[in-house]
Amino acid sequence: MVTSPSTTPAWALRFLPDGERNAVEQAVADVERKTSAEIVVMVARGAAPRLTAAAVLLLALIWLTLLQVPGYLAWRGTDSPWIALDLALIALVYYGLFRSPIGRRLSHGRADEELLRARAVTEFYEAGLKKTAGRTGILIYLSLAERRAVVLADAGIATKVAPEAWSDVVERAVRGVKDGHAGAGLADAVVRCGDVVTPHFPPGGHNPDELDNAVRFRD
Repeated sequence: MVTSPSTTPAWALRFLPDGERNAVEQAVADVERKTSAEIVVMVARGAAPRLTAAAVLLLALIWLTLLQVPGYLAWRGTDSPWIALDLALIALVYYGLFRSPIGRRLSHGRADEELLRARAVTEFYEAGLKKTAGRTGILIYLSLAERRAVVLADAGIATKVAPEAWSDVVERAVRGVKDGHAGAGLADAVVRCGDVVTPHFPPGGHNPDELDNAVRFRD
């Protein structure tokens, strides 16, 4: 569910408190006064539910495997709390692996990159970025679980700005999350986005604010 500021979920408030969110929204407003582009910032909770489901599935498979180990239940006892402890220890190992740098690298491969982009494309359409007058919509999409971001630009922008031009915007958004300064990172990414598009898309004589500048959140 995409949320408005009045229905911002608790996780989003922890990640981006009101003051920081206001700074990002002010950065969007400031940049849009200098360009005809329309920028939307969206923060998604990301793949956490997917990883949780994977953990549950793994534990279920491990439990079924343990049942096949000769003498396991006789050794532990069918009503023994040690069985629960075994599963808890396995869960901790699983969590540790995925939290480690190696685990993150293994779990966030090419498939996750493509999934992230596919989600961003869906959000691009739902945010109304295809409806701007000059086809100048830009989405900065940040996924917390993956600690990754993607920038999508509509056809009007893409004719003059190469895809690789957004790499610095992405890097600034992600760096902010990793450094614990998410709001500053996103605001910096918005400013850099303005640096990229303003030379090609000045504001012109009539420059309406076509889309809400509020940061959007996706559970």
